Amino acid sequence: AAYPNPFNPETQVRYTMPAAGDVVFTIVNTNGQIVRRHAESITQAGAFHWLWNGRDTAGNAVASGVYFWQISARTVDGKQYFRNQKVTLMK
Repeated sequence: AAYPNPFNPETQVRYTMPAAGDVVFTIVNTNGQIVRRHAESITQAGAFHWLWNGRDTAGNAVASGVYFWQISARTVDGKQYFRNQKVTLMK
């Protein structure tokens, strides 16, 4: 889940991994355009978080509005997990 929501200037996406694996975070605007993508490898099971600072991949501040974050994860044993949520940036 993302907290806070609505947010300004940043929101924290919390998630749990049941095992080690790879995680990809994607932020998409209401037009379906990818605003930001972030990937990381998790070395063990547990609770984690990723902080989105309201900036796109190039580091530019995005406009106020509704965005959707998506998590795509694959554990080392091949299991896949997906999750998404709507977040609102209010400047």
